[in-house]
Amino acid sequence: MNGAVVIPYDDAVATAWAELAAAAIHGGRDRSDRMDWWIAACAIRHGLPLVTHDNRDFDGIKSLTVITHPDPA
Repeated sequence: MNGAVVIPYDDAVATAWAELAAAAIHGGRDRSDRMDWWIAACAIRHGLPLVTHDNRDFDGIKSLTVITHPDPA
């Protein structure tokens, strides 16, 4: 994988995903974000910040540290 680190999944990631999904759906978010919830769950589970260009996908996830920068355009 050319130096890429693959973050493993486990029961704790699945539990974090389920909690994020339930809170998001209860809060009225669109279910189409569910893969973003998996990415967030992996970061939360492993105590990692999440680097993204679209931080709106992760708004409202208080247990997640998001690193982003404004779009230069």
